[in-house]
Amino acid sequence: MSQIYLSQKDKNFLATWYEPRIIDNTKIWKDTFWDWFFGLFGNQAVTLNKTIYISINAPLNNDKKYLVLLAHEFYHVVEQYKYGWWKYLFKYVKNFPRYWKQPYLHPMEKSAYERGEEASKLLIHHNG
Repeated sequence: MSQIYLSQKDKNFLATWYEPRIIDNTKIWKDTFWDWFFGLFGNQAVTLNKTIYISINAPLNNDKKYLVLLAHEFYHVVEQYKYGWWKYLFKYVKNFPRYWKQPYLHPMEKSAYERGEEASKLLIHHNG
């Protein structure tokens, strides 16, 4: 089990959308049961109870796609603060069967994917 620490540059990028206290208080882990389990289904990451788990399927942490993934996952962190963990989980699971083949259409995923797109465009704009 390894904790991942964000660089100041990555924190500054994520601060485009997220408050520093959210960024600083969110734990990011890899090599845990949760990232292994969800990685079996192809997931790059999963956010459970305001903690992000990065699977082996995720881009390397020096890749721009990694920041896009974090922008997406931090959106879930904020939602979990907003609704509370159990209410969030219920809302997510309730809609899962309908959208499991197209997760980007899931009501609890759609905005997170849009945030990832915003992050991608911003990275392209700043880095060419």
